[in-house]
Amino acid sequence: MRGVEGPSHAFQVESVTPVGINTKVVTDESGTFSGDIRGNWFWQADGIAPPVFFGASHGTALCNPCTIGNRTGSFTAVEASGADQPSIRFTITAASGELAGLQGDILTTGGAVGTYVAAIHFT
Repeated sequence: MRGVEGPSHAFQVESVTPVGINTKVVTDESGTFSGDIRGNWFWQADGIAPPVFFGASHGTALCNPCTIGNRTGSFTAVEASGADQPSIRFTITAASGELAGLQGDILTTGGAVGTYVAAIHFT
């Protein structure tokens, strides 16, 4: 299943905090899925940026309202991957409405504004 992020996309840095020689950065991003997954998404991530490269980030994404096939509801997914990686994996941790029972992973290629490929199913 594929869901391609549409033309709307927003990015905002919420905070930048020194942590020793590193920097903690908290960001908010939002946009719209189009394709097999349709809906508005919001992602808040935080990561530690060492002086040389951006380290691992962690965050939570929410798609609400979200439509998959003929089902509409919302889902939450968590992300735990290095921001310097070529892809980011989100694991669905909760779903509601007609999406209740949704499980699986969503993998981005190209970061938050890239193409999303999902391996999902309903229990």
